Amino acid sequence: MALRGSATSGSTTAITDEQHTSFGVAGELIPFARMPDLSKTVTVKDRLDTSLIEGDDYTLTKAGIVVLGSGGIDDQGVKVSYTPLAANMVQALIESGKEFVLFMEGLNDAQDGKAFNIRVHRVKFSPVQNLDFISDDFASIPLELDVLADTSITGTGLSTFMQIDLAQ
Repeated sequence: MALRGSATSGSTTAITDEQHTSFGVAGELIPFARMPDLSKTVTVKDRLDTSLIEGDDYTLTKAGIVVLGSGGIDDQGVKVSYTPLAANMVQALIESGKEFVLFMEGLNDAQDGKAFNIRVHRVKFSPVQNLDFISDDFASIPLELDVLADTSITGTGLSTFMQIDLAQ
């Protein structure tokens, strides 16, 4: 919801000759389309289908390969064959802002712990503004939302925005 995205399970079907552009520069990361399963064989070939050697031409990472300066990877690209890890793929910012009902159930400490419910009839969450991927703490995602009027609610004294029920 925070990323306005969708999640799908990626296939673990082997990928053959996935083509990648490269600059042939030492330290260049060439990320694969999917995360490789490092417990299975990964094959890297140059544009002439010559097999490249791990440790001489590149190093293998959890994302793809890193070019070694003394190796045979040039600016003509590479082809990789590998088996992807089973993974969920999240495609962010592809879903339009959906509307939700926000319901909160709790206890009111100011009233001796009596029950309360809050129902916000229509809310639309904004896309996340700050998403920390690198941290020593658990991730937190602050969300902002717009409270919208629910025009289907009619009648004198009824709020089109929210209802709060407080136990007596």
